[in-house]
Amino acid sequence: MRLAAGHASVWVTNGDRSHTGPPLGPDEGAELVRRQSVRFEEACTAAQRDPSTIDRLVLTGPRLDAGLQSPQAFNELKGAYSAVGAADLVIPWPRATEPYTGDQSILDRMTS
Repeated sequence: MRLAAGHASVWVTNGDRSHTGPPLGPDEGAELVRRQSVRFEEACTAAQRDPSTIDRLVLTGPRLDAGLQSPQAFNELKGAYSAVGAADLVIPWPRATEPYTGDQSILDRMTS
């Protein structure tokens, strides 16, 4: 975080590196990202940077659920991360197997 706080234009998180088990759902994942964001803002202050000048990107996958079960699940996911300040959300291309399980038709509907 110190490196990003001192030099980055975007702070990226993909969750807690120590997390094991299934990916965190929208509420749990967003709460984790919120807590990380507080720590990131503290690192920005220590680096004498305004944290509002650095975008926040959430990368879903093995630690954070991508919300590809349904369009409703994806909208819930977007809302949860937006509420904690994420400017961008990256999701993996859906596959038939873990950790990137998802229905490609849902992705197609969301992007058309």
